[in-house]
Amino acid sequence: ASVAHGEMLEPQAASLARQLCGAEVGARVGGYPKADELGPRPSLVQKAEQAVSAPEAKPIKGVPVAEFRARCDLIFEKFDRDKDGSLLFEELVALMDAGGRRIDEFSAYSSLCGRLGCDPRLGLGRKDVYKLFEKAPQAVWE
Repeated sequence: ASVAHGEMLEPQAASLARQLCGAEVGARVGGYPKADELGPRPSLVQKAEQAVSAPEAKPIKGVPVAEFRARCDLIFEKFDRDKDGSLLFEELVALMDAGGRRIDEFSAYSSLCGRLGCDPRLGLGRKDVYKLFEKAPQAVWE
C-alpha cells in the first residue's frame, strides 16, 4: 500500500479494510457506496419509514412496563443507600425486610443472586431488581 504523508489514501484504506474485515467495514472506511450487489442503498429516511414499531410489551404485575420499571427504580433508589448502583447484602436485607420477606443469612442472599443471574459480590443492579419483582408474588408487589 502506498503512503501519502504517513497515511493510506482513502481508496487503499477501504480496500484493505474490506480484505481484513469484510465488505461492510470497508464500505464504512471508504464512504458508503450508493449501491451494492443488492441494488441501491435506501436513505436513512427510507429506512426510518420502513422500520416497524416494536410490539407493545405486555403489562407486568398488571401495570404497563414503563410504570413497573419506574416503580422499581424508585424502590431501588430508596434502598441503594451508598448510591453505587447496586444493592449489596445489607441493602437487600433492608429491601426484603420492608417487603415482609426477611433475609438473615448471606447464603440466602447469595442464593437469590444466583437465581436472578447476578454475582453476589457485585450485588443486584436495576435489571436484577426488575427480575426480582417480576418473579415475586403479586401480593408482594401490591
